[in-house]
Amino acid sequence: MQKISIVRLSHKMFDSIDNIKRCVEIIKGHYDSQESLIIIVPYIKKFYESLKESISAFYTLNRESDLNQLYRPTENITSRILKFALLSKGIYTIEFDQNLIQIPKRKLFSEPTIPDFYREFIEKNLQRGTVLLVSGLSVIDEKGQIDMILGGTDRITPILFAKLLGQNKVIYYREDLLFFTSNREYVSKAKLIKELDYDEAANILSIFSSTASSFELDDLMIAKDWNIEIEFRSFHEPNRYTKISGGQMKKNVVKSIIGDPNKAKVSIHQVQDRPGVAARIFSPLVENGIQIFDISNIVTIDGLSDISFTVLREDAKRAYIITEKFAKECGATSVEYDDNIAVVSVVGTGLYKSPDVAFKIFSVLAKNRININYINANDIKISVAINRDYLELALRLLHETFELDKNE
Repeated sequence: MQKISIVRLSHKMFDSIDNIKRCVEIIKGHYDSQESLIIIVPYIKKFYESLKESISAFYTLNRESDLNQLYRPTENITSRILKFALLSKGIYTIEFDQNLIQIPKRKLFSEPTIPDFYREFIEKNLQRGTVLLVSGLSVIDEKGQIDMILGGTDRITPILFAKLLGQNKVIYYREDLLFFTSNREYVSKAKLIKELDYDEAANILSIFSSTASSFELDDLMIAKDWNIEIEFRSFHEPNRYTKISGGQMKKNVVKSIIGDPNKAKVSIHQVQDRPGVAARIFSPLVENGIQIFDISNIVTIDGLSDISFTVLREDAKRAYIITEKFAKECGATSVEYDDNIAVVSVVGTGLYKSPDVAFKIFSVLAKNRININYINANDIKISVAINRDYLELALRLLHETFELDKNE
């Protein structure tokens, strides 16, 4: 199979004529570089009145065959607009609706397969220089019935296509990029991170899981399992991107310092340190739909534990009530929650084995009288909870301490 560029476009790129024009220029840039192109487009089946006007901005609809294609009700509107827009640049396309490509459900997310005739059809058209516009694919069960649809808006679809076609890279064009050396709203000198490994990227994404999902962690981990490199590129500045891969990263290097003001801490004090206690604490929380983030357990010399964990700030009161009920049943002395915290996380590779990183964090915060009331660490991330009023100051100080504001 030849090398293929698999490109995924966000649905917001079709919000306006100007955005569609930018899409066309991006695709033309890839096309002019002699790349074989599969474009994953968002699926919008609903017809809207301005469709003809949108296409007319690129292509004059004056033939009956053009109009017949335009008004076919079963096709994807976004791919139809893109088809005519690219045609105005002399680029020919084939549209693949969600139902056209069908793959077996068996081993879908371990060792997916695609029938040979689909592969041959795709390869033949790419060799001709045709751009494939793909709205998604269908997953069929053992009886040949459609079990699920994976559309262009599903973030796993480009990764799945790469695996099916033996490719090792996908490109996501986005209106906003995800990976910076710190929160841009707090740190004006925050810079785009050019390269991360899968685990570093996952830890950064997990910090923002309290916000609207911008990329699913599960999808990132599938890309890791299949060793598929991901490039997140700027829709507005295509040459700006972050590459995520399994390549060898420099150890003990801080990549990003991220602050999250949307967490709260719940603490349960002097719990008996014995098997089953943690399950009794966290099971009711999970059953009530409360997401748990960092967990810290401190065992005292008398065999008792102080257990702290973080939740979304909006869930703090409910988590406190549920945990307090457990405390009464098991004899813990008290439960408290603090919804005036912010979690600052330092993300890199091999941080847990690099004591100077932790030392710098604690020293800088202490020097500036910023109290730490919670610490959690793993090999990729060191997180501390501080008073939310000091979040911006802490981020700026640490960003400067680890010299993330310097040019590479």
